Amino acid sequence: MIVWKHYDPCGKVHRKFATPHKVNDIHKISIMDRTVIKICRRHAGQELNAFCKCHGKVLCQKCISDFHSKCKNVQSIEKASEELKDGLALKSLQEINGKLDQIEKGVLCRFSQQNHKISEIETKLKTLQSDLDSNIETADHINYSSNQTHIFLMLHHLRPIQDANENDIAKTNQELESIQLNMIPANFTRKLTDLISSLEGTGYTDHSLLNETKLHVHGKISTEFITATKMQTLTPTKGFIFGACCFTEDNRIVLTESKWDSKYKLSIFDIKSGKTGRVSISLPEEPNQLCSFEKSRVLVTCKNKLPIVVVDVQSITTDRKYIRPCIDSLVGKDTCQHSECSFIFGKGFQIWVCIQCCIKGKDSTYICSINFEGEILKSIPLKTDISDMCMNFRSDSFIYTHKNRNEISEVSVIGENAVYYKNSDISNSCRIASDASGGVYVCEPNTNTLWKLRSGERNTVLTEKDGIASVSHVNFNNRTNELVLTSNGGECVYVYHVQN
Repeated sequence: MIVWKHYDPCGKVHRKFATPHKVNDIHKISIMDRTVIKICRRHAGQELNAFCKCHGKVLCQKCISDFHSKCKNVQSIEKASEELKDGLALKSLQEINGKLDQIEKGVLCRFSQQNHKISEIETKLKTLQSDLDSNIETADHINYSSNQTHIFLMLHHLRPIQDANENDIAKTNQELESIQLNMIPANFTRKLTDLISSLEGTGYTDHSLLNETKLHVHGKISTEFITATKMQTLTPTKGFIFGACCFTEDNRIVLTESKWDSKYKLSIFDIKSGKTGRVSISLPEEPNQLCSFEKSRVLVTCKNKLPIVVVDVQSITTDRKYIRPCIDSLVGKDTCQHSECSFIFGKGFQIWVCIQCCIKGKDSTYICSINFEGEILKSIPLKTDISDMCMNFRSDSFIYTHKNRNEISEVSVIGENAVYYKNSDISNSCRIASDASGGVYVCEPNTNTLWKLRSGERNTVLTEKDGIASVSHVNFNNRTNELVLTSNGGECVYVYHVQN
């Protein structure tokens, strides 16, 4: 569709093309109609009339035949629009508007100090409320629209706006928390906390139909430091060195320890009381990586081994259970010459494990979802030069560094790949961890610097002056904001509290 002034001669030319363009008076077209795209950019003149749920893309009939003929979840745009319209929970926008109005009224209470910060928050809330009013107006038009294509494209356009609003809500919450508590009436603090929690839990954006590729190439380098306060320095058993680390659900730290004479164990540290207590559990094989699973278990992968060791850190018995991933369904029977489970992650009752294997002389790497019996439920192929990996629980994706390239990659649980971060000062083999906000901690080995990547910025957290060197493993506890670094070649572990 070409939008032009009605008296302009260009409109006459566009109407005479082999595939005539639809020409409309710009004064008669709404802003939403000018923004959304209804004609396929890949195939000229073809109308967008279908949606692929597998790839999150709007398609024309030519796109289906050329690129999505094997996709199982291609549906008409009318059906997709109904599902999206139901999932978006448009009515909740009006509830959010009301809640924001309550927050604004609360912020307008005059405090004796902090007036400047309160004024800034008030301005942000007014801007956010204005945006939400606009979204509600658009939502009302959607409810009364009969054109299913128009409904779908408007909702598709509305989603990133809503995502931005959600981010603004979270940032405003953080700013409110930074105001000195002695300057805020207690009843107002409780009320505001409840409102923010309710607002965050509304869930008015439905991502299930719009799994778009995410490209997070961060370019802005901030000069501001993120505060990290050292809490503890842990040392290994005499003759051993530390390796991989994770946190249990009750916030204990689990570390692998290895000795030159092939002795391996897990050490569990309880630092809640300020007194470090150590409990040791022997391991049958050399540990590779580990993660907590459910309430009392830790899953351990072993170097050059496929089975995963299951350790109960509550009962602390010598009995060991094993999960053996059924890779025959992944690579076929009698074709795998070597296989190893490397990185492993637990999320609720889900287990995700990175499996590296050699198939007929060719290296292959997959991130797989498995059950407790080892059955592979889902597999996603990855690049083979992985150095370290973490799971971004906020976006349900995996972020990993490389052995041979200066970038950080990301793959979603539906298999979409993207470059997460690329910069010339990122060296090979960086160590990484993620937090609940979606931030990613990156430890650069050449300069012994720990950065945090978040929302398009890179902030420095720790440097070599803080004592970190030769960091081999990084992990983050989302419940306590504690960061653990295995440093100095495994000779010590530093525990920091990070101010997010």
